[in-house]
Formats: sequence, structure tokens, C-alpha cells
Amino acid sequence: MSALAAGQTRLARERRADYIEGQIGSGEGGEWTFTAELAVFSRAGQPPGDPVPDPLPEGIRGIEEMSYRNFCHRMTPGVRLLAAAGDWYRPHPWFSAFLPERSPS
Repeated sequence: MSALAAGQTRLARERRADYIEGQIGSGEGGEWTFTAELAVFSRAGQPPGDPVPDPLPEGIRGIEEMSYRNFCHRMTPGVRLLAAAGDWYRPHPWFSAFLPERSPS
């Protein structure tokens, strides 16, 4: 958990991503999994960023290019799948929060 938070904090400080999200889940065998999701939005009139390194750096499982509109709606297919199976209407842990970098004193 601390590595995920430290990585997200570093990326935010360096302003290397326009969107940063962290996810904590349970993996096979009950161990916790930690995932960071980042987005870098291209700006009109600016050349694209550096090409994606091959092979990907350690810990990066994949990079996907998509339009901003598709990024905003990226959860829709999964939600539809869960709804069709009836699982969306059952209790499921999903919590979004903004956390401060430091705790108030």
C-alpha cells in the first residue's frame, strides 16, 4: 500500500500524468493487489509524447491508447456486463476518495 501511495505522490509532484488513480483489490489466495492507473492526455497542436518503451518497464502491464471520450466512458462495458449478470445490483465494494498528501495536524 505504501509503495502505491508513494508512486502516486511522486507522479503527481512531477506532473507526469493528468489522471492518477489507485486500486486495491483481493487476488487469488486472498492476498491484496495494488494497481495504479494513469492517463496522459495529448493536447491539440502538440506532438505525441515519447514512444512506448519495448519491453515495458518492470511493473507496467499494459498501455492503451484511446480517445478522451473513450477514456471517460471506459467503465461502461464492465458495468453493463455486471448489470446483465445481475451482479451490479448486489452489494459490491467500490469507494472513491480524494486523499490529502499529508494528514492535518
